[in-house]
Amino acid sequence: MAVVTAVAHFLWQRYRDRLDGPMDVGDCESIPEAPIGPKLYMIFPLLPLCFILGFSQYGLPGVKMNVTLAMMLAFGIALLAELIRHRNLRTVLKSTTVFFEGMGNQFSYAVTLIIGGQVFAQGLVSLGLIDSLVSALQTLSLNSVGLTSVMGGGMLGLSMVTGSNVAPLFTLVPLVPNIVSNLGLDPITTMLGMQNGASLGLFLSPISPVMVGVAGVAHIKSVDLLKRTSVPVLVALITSCFGIWVLY
Repeated sequence: MAVVTAVAHFLWQRYRDRLDGPMDVGDCESIPEAPIGPKLYMIFPLLPLCFILGFSQYGLPGVKMNVTLAMMLAFGIALLAELIRHRNLRTVLKSTTVFFEGMGNQFSYAVTLIIGGQVFAQGLVSLGLIDSLVSALQTLSLNSVGLTSVMGGGMLGLSMVTGSNVAPLFTLVPLVPNIVSNLGLDPITTMLGMQNGASLGLFLSPISPVMVGVAGVAHIKSVDLLKRTSVPVLVALITSCFGIWVLY
């Protein structure tokens, strides 16, 4: 899936580049001017990922590490490097305001979108859409491939609407054993498709934190980023579902 998605990503980005043409800097959001630091500072954005992977089952599982702790550790190391470089505590502490102001400005936009998405999602639940979906699946005579495709596509749509993969997944997963028991199918196969759909749906949702965060770093709108992620994500979903059908 990773190989197929990488190829699709490369081809789709080249197509979008030809379609959109070169982007004018004026079309982007205002980018604050800042002095360029040493090239060694390029490793700082990678430190949280190194901490998370290093202190896990792939490295040292004895140390518990989460995203918040990894971010703050990397932030502290960056501050220490700046202190060694400038040797002025006041200058270093003043520079930290950029971190918090940027985070606050970007996620004030995210909060508005997330609230709107959650209200819409709660409306779907209140209208009984989830219950209707479950009832419809129980009445349809679907095989393993059909049920995995329908449930995976449904989770993809719910994840896009809510901007979260955890909430819709944990809402519907407990219902899977009852649904598949009447059809004589394996619940694990269906749950794998649902998990893939929920996870990949985040990259098709303009209100998901990862899309908002990346768009903020790139100083573009999350909707513009969505145009770049749509086809590779759909290719990844189709490839992963095909792998589930073959292997399970």
